[in-house]
Amino acid sequence: MINNRMFETYKVLTTQCILKNSFVFLLIHMLNLLSTLIGVLAVLSTIIAFVPIFGWVYWVIVPLALFGAVLGLLSEKTTGRNLNLVVVLIGIFTLFLGSGLS
Repeated sequence: MINNRMFETYKVLTTQCILKNSFVFLLIHMLNLLSTLIGVLAVLSTIIAFVPIFGWVYWVIVPLALFGAVLGLLSEKTTGRNLNLVVVLIGIFTLFLGSGLS
C-alpha cells in the first residue's frame, strides 16, 4: 500500500511537471505568434520600402525578418518562419537590385 506521504509527494511532483510542460507549451506558441507579428510588421515595412525614397528601409527589414525567422525556428509551427523567410528573400533580392542605395 502507498502511504499518504508518498502519495502527496507524487501529487506535488506531477503538478509541477504539468505546470512546467504547460509553460513550455505556452512559450512555444507565443514564439510562433511573436514571429508572425514580426513578419507582418516586416511585410508592411516592405510595402512602404517599395517607394524609391525609402529603399534604405530594407537594411532594417532584413535583420528584423531574420530575427523573426529564428523565433519561428524555435516554435512548433511554421507560419511565422515561412512568412519571415519570404520577407528576407524579397528584401535581399531588392537590395541586390540596388534599391537600398537611395
